[in-house]
Amino acid sequence: GPRPTIADPTKVRQGVEYHQSFPYVEGWAYYQLRDTSSGTGHEENFGLLHTDFTPRPSFAAFKEGLK
Repeated sequence: GPRPTIADPTKVRQGVEYHQSFPYVEGWAYYQLRDTSSGTGHEENFGLLHTDFTPRPSFAAFKEGLK
């Protein structure tokens, strides 16, 4: 079946742009690069990449926000 999408691409991009707007912030980290499971657990699908490292739509949004 379809994989759940928790990391909304629009919100991911907005979050990146928001953090980039503070000149005094020298670094920050995204919570989870890759999903930890293909299940439907509460915090298993926050990644920008699926468990097999294929990108989610939020990965492209993340990269776009870094520009």
